Amino acid sequence: GIVALMLSANSQLTPTHVREMLSDTARDVERGATGLGDTALAGHDWATGAGFVDAFAACSRASQTP
Repeated sequence: GIVALMLSANSQLTPTHVREMLSDTARDVERGATGLGDTALAGHDWATGAGFVDAFAACSRASQTP
């Protein structure tokens, strides 16, 4: 759904653009762990990836990208 919103804001986005924007605008999760023992750290990690998706920030970035 968020990707559809991003594409409605900018139909010229490539899959790479979308992936980078979602990752760059995500809210980082710095605490917690998975059942497999992966620990959340600052930045991208195995426990939480890039973090929580921020749909507003991703769509804002999409609309500002030429």
